[in-house]
Amino acid sequence: NIKVYRNRRVGMFLHLTQRMTVSGGVIADNKFHGVRINRADDLVFDGTRFIGTSPHREDDCGDLIGLSFHPVRTNTILVDGLSRGITLENVDFSHFRNGDSSCGESTKTVAIHVEDEQIYSRSYDLPSSFKSVTFDAKTSINACDCEEASGLDDIAIEDKDGSLGNPGFLVGTSTEDILKSFTAATCTSLGPSSCMSSCEDVCLRTIVFRTNGANTARRWLSR
Repeated sequence: NIKVYRNRRVGMFLHLTQRMTVSGGVIADNKFHGVRINRADDLVFDGTRFIGTSPHREDDCGDLIGLSFHPVRTNTILVDGLSRGITLENVDFSHFRNGDSSCGESTKTVAIHVEDEQIYSRSYDLPSSFKSVTFDAKTSINACDCEEASGLDDIAIEDKDGSLGNPGFLVGTSTEDILKSFTAATCTSLGPSSCMSSCEDVCLRTIVFRTNGANTARRWLSR
């Protein structure tokens, strides 16, 4: 039931953090990020409220992001088929709309942001999922900055109950193109400022191939 509010820059910075659960709590009125997640895995937010701009926040016209997470890793840590990335359940985001503050439409204001800095390797990411996540704004996730800065456009997040569209997966532009090339997936864009689509009746899996360079062990496959 943690309270994180009115910090000068970032409310919580979780770097290389593993296996942590935040149950309940309020994260509100932080200057830039409510929560910034960098190369961290097995993180769960359950029943947490994210508030962007309440009447108590002093506007300074900076960017306003509820939760920002890193889409890649620098190594194969925790890639064992059992670990997960970010899990959001029963989480509410409110007052992350452009115009909620007196700064107008010029700032980057969004509930969930896909990190666009330090994208050194486009691999080793772990599956993340949303369930019973609510928003008070139509544009609630932004992957455009990541795509423009690094060319990373194959993001996929499991949307278990259709929190941002339909039950299925939220996917980046290249993943949507691949899905449509060999399936009858129905995808709906989340808007031009999101760079993601909601694809229903889709099941995606992360598959890891490992080989032994010395050729002394048998090959195996995990998922």
